[in-house]
Amino acid sequence: MSSVKKVLVLCARKLDRLVFADLDQLPSEEREKYSFLYFYLEDGVDIDEYTEQCIEMVKQQDVDAVLSASDFASLVHAAISQTFPHIRGPSVESVFLTCHKHYSRELIGSDVQQVRSIVLDLDQNLGDIMRKATEFYERSGGVCCLKPAMGEASTAVYKVTNTEELKAAVTSLKKDRRLKYISESFLKKWLDVKLYPYSLSHCAMMEEFIDASRTVVTTCYVQNDQVAHASVTDWVFHENPPREGAKSFAGGITPSPVTKDSGRAGKLWEATDIIVKKLIQKGFNDQFIDFEFFPLPNGDFTLLEFNGRIQHDIGPVHRQVFENGDLMQIFLKLVNGENIQKPIQRQGVVGFCGYVDTYCSGKGDDILDFGEVCKIPEVTARCSPDDFISVGEIMCGPLVASTALTGSSFEELRRKHYDICRRILKKPEFSSLEKGCQEMHGPSSSKSRQSQQSDL
Repeated sequence: MSSVKKVLVLCARKLDRLVFADLDQLPSEEREKYSFLYFYLEDGVDIDEYTEQCIEMVKQQDVDAVLSASDFASLVHAAISQTFPHIRGPSVESVFLTCHKHYSRELIGSDVQQVRSIVLDLDQNLGDIMRKATEFYERSGGVCCLKPAMGEASTAVYKVTNTEELKAAVTSLKKDRRLKYISESFLKKWLDVKLYPYSLSHCAMMEEFIDASRTVVTTCYVQNDQVAHASVTDWVFHENPPREGAKSFAGGITPSPVTKDSGRAGKLWEATDIIVKKLIQKGFNDQFIDFEFFPLPNGDFTLLEFNGRIQHDIGPVHRQVFENGDLMQIFLKLVNGENIQKPIQRQGVVGFCGYVDTYCSGKGDDILDFGEVCKIPEVTARCSPDDFISVGEIMCGPLVASTALTGSSFEELRRKHYDICRRILKKPEFSSLEKGCQEMHGPSSSKSRQSQQSDL
């Protein structure tokens, strides 16, 4: 890493601060290599101003590499890369095509089996939107998902099971302009919007609902216009979330059991490579990308979506499960143009990134025991004590913490995750894990939280 003069780290979302925490906490001598720009789009920061500030920092600080972890930060990274030829990164067009799920499917994912969907232009009047949405809903058997076409991290995802829920979800997304972080001026400056008419519209995606127990995610990266495979992860859903109709992730298991079946794993990588090659033609380079697939009963897979960024949540366990598996170090080598050694699985080691969610609104300190969190090195809080956790009508509950665990089996790690959750949650009855605790531990999980902790 000695050739790096200065790395600009883009923290455009609050979650980015967690992703880059290890870099931010380096000893001062190493920390001097990095500049961090902490301004959050979800707090109303203008993406055009953020981009211009980044460009000025590159000029003033002799920056020669950029790191980005979230979807919209990757768009800014791409704009910087287009401005400065010495900054490695993808083109704005290629990142846009990973962010806008309509064009992801229509233009880039069209050669692989994928979830059926339609795009809804929310700038139209409600009656026209509902006619199109209702027709798709009825053809899909009465269960669908609705989400922003350019959303991020499962934000504002609705499961609809009747026309009343459908209208409520459409109305909510139509009103919620906060989700449209990418301004028209940014897109007009960096993208040929004539090629993508929906780029300037406030759009939603309506999808068929796949009632699967998990998604399977392939992670790879592109260097020198060549794709390199990194890993396959299973992201498993909770079986019994507390809210009716919810569908929330319990966490990620790496490596996926699918990797033991070379035929099925080969199908995943074949679909992955088909799409990545299309993105490379649009300028995707020097960046990570991951692909989410639903496994089907017949053994095949159907593509849900892909994201042009590092799969940050699995990072803390990925480096323990794989030799040369530190995703952040791989990313640093990517943006600095260095050779990368392929990650190799350590024999008999399984990793689990566990999610801790809530369906209870309130201050972070009322939901999470931050004193206990500080005692457990495998836990990362994803909120602060003074943050207000807001739970709306969306399908997924907000995440308040996560765990990074390794062991010899998923059952072992699931049990450890549940034990940790019982220690750190003040209101476990409002979390998706409570049912899992009861299944794993029996009636003892219904005791008071103080009694639960004394048992550990």
